Amino acid sequence: MSNLVNDFKKLETEVRKQLQRQGRKLLVVEYPSRPGRAYMFKAPKGFAWVHIKTRLNCLRVGTDQAWATKAGVACGGYQKFNTAHNNPGYHWDIAQGDNISLLKVARYLAQICRARHSD
Repeated sequence: MSNLVNDFKKLETEVRKQLQRQGRKLLVVEYPSRPGRAYMFKAPKGFAWVHIKTRLNCLRVGTDQAWATKAGVACGGYQKFNTAHNNPGYHWDIAQGDNISLLKVARYLAQICRARHSD
């Protein structure tokens, strides 16, 4: 198993722990068009997506910019227009083996999930 896959599993575990504290269950859905490379995080509504970028040696984590702003975590990443969802997105690139950034993004995702489901 590659280090990026291990990093993805670690991110999934950390997000799962954070969401359990909120009383939510994480559902990870693999995109059928990109098996083993692209996933969506849901609890029960989708709130983030993760792409394993082997050429860049990173995990690219993205969410809707409005949700990131509402959660107050639109920092440390970058903005990019997401053509798949036809709206602006907010993204973080987690370098392979960067546990500090991984834990920070896991906390951000838990806050985004709370903001996404507060409607």
